[in-house]
Amino acid sequence: MSKKIICVLLVLLMALMLASCKEQHQHSARFVLVSVEEGARRVGLNYYKESIFYDRETGVMYLGVRSANQLALTVLLNADGTPMLYQDAP
Repeated sequence: MSKKIICVLLVLLMALMLASCKEQHQHSARFVLVSVEEGARRVGLNYYKESIFYDRETGVMYLGVRSANQLALTVLLNADGTPMLYQDAP
């Protein structure tokens, strides 16, 4: 998968996450939310939320981390550097 395609997918994912602010598990036309974990960092009470989801078309898994004013997205990778695929994806 080329870097250009990955960048386009990440921009699409960021737009999707910013557009959907609900706190429950969601399904979109293309992306499926697998799990959500909330917590607090040890330094202060900065709450954060980690979400793992995958692309229905490619099966590629992503990690999104959101805190009060920050958002980070990344593709999950296998040890060999290839994108991690969701086990039950079509």
